[in-house]
Amino acid sequence: MANKLPERKVADILLQENASITKWTEDVSDEEIDVVEEQSDQSDLGNSSGNEDLGVHTGNLQSQSDNEHPGPTNGAEDCNTIEEFWSILFNECIINVIVTHTNHKIEEHRADLIARGINVQSYHHQTEACEIKAYIGLLYYSGLWKTSNVDDNVLWSKKQGITFYRCVMSLNRFRFLSKSIRFDQKSNRDENDKFAPIREIWDIFIKNCMTYYNPHKFCTVDEQLLGFRGRCPFRVFIKSKPVKYGLKIVTLNDATTSYLIYGIPYIRKENFVGSLEIIPQKIFTDVTIPIHGSNRTITCGSWFTSIMLIEMMMDAPYNLTITGTLKKNKKEIPKEMKIASQSPPDTKFCFSKTKRISLLSYTPKQREIVLVASSYSTSTRIVDGIPEIILHYNATKDGTNCFDQLCRAHTVSRKTNRWTMRFFYGMLDQAIVNARILLKCKLINVNKDRPLPATECLETIYRYLIVPYLQIRQTCPSLRFDIKIGISGILDSDKELAQPSNRTYLKKRKRCTLCKATTDRKTREVCMACDQPMCDKHRAFYCINCAGCD
Repeated sequence: MANKLPERKVADILLQENASITKWTEDVSDEEIDVVEEQSDQSDLGNSSGNEDLGVHTGNLQSQSDNEHPGPTNGAEDCNTIEEFWSILFNECIINVIVTHTNHKIEEHRADLIARGINVQSYHHQTEACEIKAYIGLLYYSGLWKTSNVDDNVLWSKKQGITFYRCVMSLNRFRFLSKSIRFDQKSNRDENDKFAPIREIWDIFIKNCMTYYNPHKFCTVDEQLLGFRGRCPFRVFIKSKPVKYGLKIVTLNDATTSYLIYGIPYIRKENFVGSLEIIPQKIFTDVTIPIHGSNRTITCGSWFTSIMLIEMMMDAPYNLTITGTLKKNKKEIPKEMKIASQSPPDTKFCFSKTKRISLLSYTPKQREIVLVASSYSTSTRIVDGIPEIILHYNATKDGTNCFDQLCRAHTVSRKTNRWTMRFFYGMLDQAIVNARILLKCKLINVNKDRPLPATECLETIYRYLIVPYLQIRQTCPSLRFDIKIGISGILDSDKELAQPSNRTYLKKRKRCTLCKATTDRKTREVCMACDQPMCDKHRAFYCINCAGCD
């Protein structure tokens, strides 16, 4: 049997192994309370202050977590490297979908240029899986060095830029791919689905995340916000998040490792049938599908939590227990529980008729009250002055926030006006973080734990993605010699670079494709890259020294 994970959270270890990550905390609200004050005597105003005669659970809350060991499963346990874990999450099926729809968009663009009488440039050609992977590798390289917000012109500049970018692909090609990348075909799009432009690859990706991971007993349901200020029909504003505006994803995360198990994009209230009170319940039910019937425990915020939801989730087919904060406007909360104590810190408890649900009203300081409902434990124990249920809530509430921190630490997100591209960038961030967590769990479970910093994982991934493309690009006969030398340095190759001796000539003279038709200038010379006829006027002549060859 695999060894149990240590008490320290995997996500906390990964955060510490990240270089120069900056932590953030949300605005203090009912959902985010870390209690540190000492506990005073309990109030006896119609509420329970002890557990002697209640017949409730009083054992250690952590003792029930020993049944599940988080880590890779369903074949993923055979993976041993970050590249293998990343490849099963962001698999070839996703890459092929991107290639297919991107090529369709490129063909439309080329046809439009021809129809308008505009010359088709050399970088307007179709793409392939190897190039798309190299494009993703460039994004991860930017995330590694935190240059995602740096202007493209600076990164590709010969004066102050980075040679690596020019070696992988030209600036024009990078911009053209960024503009042309598509994730569906517009003519086949479901008009009633606002998320249709990227749903196909999202469904594949999130299914992979769900399939290849065995969650811990404790999970978290919360929101991840992908920062975006462009036009989008379902952009939201969340004051407590660092980026404020963006695309909201309701996620199910492992509370111990912060692994993204499942996620549902939030596409506005009008997409859900029912009252506003039913919408959180519907979303919660959908996002927890992967763990229905597993007897796991979920921690969530006040937007989701209600007594009706807790009661429903306790029974089949869900069999889930919940611990979450409650809003004070819930009608099922007794009035006495909404009144802050005059002698804080103070705690009051009440229970459902079946004693399966407990409600805790905690006053950490004057005029402040925290309401927590739980079906996981009805314990009234106070540990070091803090209610045990509050300790459990604080220990398990940050699964999603920690995952979001890991994503933003080395994000690949670049400036864009297309919400689909922002979502694509978010998926790449999620993929590398999930792959890193899978590898960390694998190392811990086989007693081979070692530091696994984000920089090491990103460096391995970007090389894994770009090396095959660079090996092909290096053989291009028309590639500048300084670029070839740069590629040789990246590949650590000693391959001799020589000027190609065999040139192609046409048997019959043809008109130069770059000249106007009225010029009628013919030639036997052809371009070594595209095999198009070219005259002396449109041909460049360089000696080996000036071309940059040693």
